[in-house]
Amino acid sequence: MEARLNPLLLRYGCPSYRDLYWMASADRPQSVRRDLIDAITTNETLWFRDTESFEVLESNLLPRLGDAVRQGKPKARIWCAACSTGQEPYSIAMVLHDFLANQPDCALEPRHFEIVATDISFEALATAASGVYGRFSLDRGLPAHYLERYFEQSGAVWKVLPHIRQIVGFRAFNLLDPFAALGTFDIVFCRNVAIYFSDESKAELLTKIRRMLNPQGVLILGSTESLPDDVRGFALNRHERVVFYQAAAA
Repeated sequence: MEARLNPLLLRYGCPSYRDLYWMASADRPQSVRRDLIDAITTNETLWFRDTESFEVLESNLLPRLGDAVRQGKPKARIWCAACSTGQEPYSIAMVLHDFLANQPDCALEPRHFEIVATDISFEALATAASGVYGRFSLDRGLPAHYLERYFEQSGAVWKVLPHIRQIVGFRAFNLLDPFAALGTFDIVFCRNVAIYFSDESKAELLTKIRRMLNPQGVLILGSTESLPDDVRGFALNRHERVVFYQAAAA
């Protein structure tokens, strides 16, 4: 924390961490709050992290949502909470595009699906929204066939193709804030972020997610995470090696 915050003490002329805290709380100047958040957030992410989660998305969850759309559901919504620099929501978007391309009819189109990706870090969101990545980032989990099909090279970087970027909407959001403005979702990826929360904040976060899930909606946690015992309203479900949590009937 000292290594992350000391440059901000110098930049804003703060004699102590407490002074930096009060300056950020007052949001004067406005840049200090963003700089503080960007400094202390951990933006570790990979393409297709926990591959099995994307396999269950393609083979089990998307077919169910596709059937619901065919039966009149206007739009299926997926939320990627704590999206960092964009690898997770773009991985979801590529899986979705593959799924749609393999459908035997024309009833399903990208417009029937929405991916909302949020993060508290403005710096991470700027990278995500640009869809531009260097070789080091691409080497962290991105299969070669996805690179060939869904990216275009521009000098030393690669850009996510526009039709994939257009599926994902990015916005700044603090997971401790009220969720009302986000709407409801059919699938929520909230992976490897609640591990940084206190037990009380983790329970509050997951309870709020339960309230925003549509009937039969699904929560996907990280591969090493599990639902706390004091969080109600979910039924544990399995598909092959993947555990996910489905909204239980009230």
